[in-house]
Amino acid sequence: MKKYVGMLAAGMLVFTSVGIARAASGPATKAVTAIVRGTGAVANPNQACNETAWVDVCPSGNCSCLTLDSPVVVGNRKMVVSNVFFTIDNGVNPATEPAVDNGPSPKCNFALGTIDLAASDGSFSETVNIIGTTCKHVIGISAKNPQGIHDSDLLNGGWGISADPAPSPLQSGWGTMTGTAVNKTSLVTLKFSGWTSH
Repeated sequence: MKKYVGMLAAGMLVFTSVGIARAASGPATKAVTAIVRGTGAVANPNQACNETAWVDVCPSGNCSCLTLDSPVVVGNRKMVVSNVFFTIDNGVNPATEPAVDNGPSPKCNFALGTIDLAASDGSFSETVNIIGTTCKHVIGISAKNPQGIHDSDLLNGGWGISADPAPSPLQSGWGTMTGTAVNKTSLVTLKFSGWTSH
């Protein structure tokens, strides 16, 4: 999704439990996964998101604020997702090599994201912080089209449950995130995997 990324959206915590390990007197730890989908949109093309301290940062001074409209946790109607914001740093590109000959230009950007999660019955709420990169994905490279077609962006990063605001009930969580943002439809899909402890 041309500029709609960083959504690199995203951590989920009370996702689908795929394993539980409990020490005799220690915390309960669960392996969790979740898929979040929504439509990417530019909230502000010229500055960092002014949503939380986590995303209100722009190291290079050249940032965009992106949001995820109508986000849902796929297959889990008991979870409510809101306030999905990503600050994309357009001035930080780890792909520093220039294009070779007439080939496609490499492009990745640093991204910071935040997501609010809650149970539909009010039994829990938490804010998830995300850090990662969004990188241009190219298809159809040929002698006639050496630049190829920029069809989507690929998202990679990590997530953690924010301590501020504190989750309710109190818990910790962390893990990895992968995703895609499709240029043609602006559809963003984020997959979160990791662990929660309480």
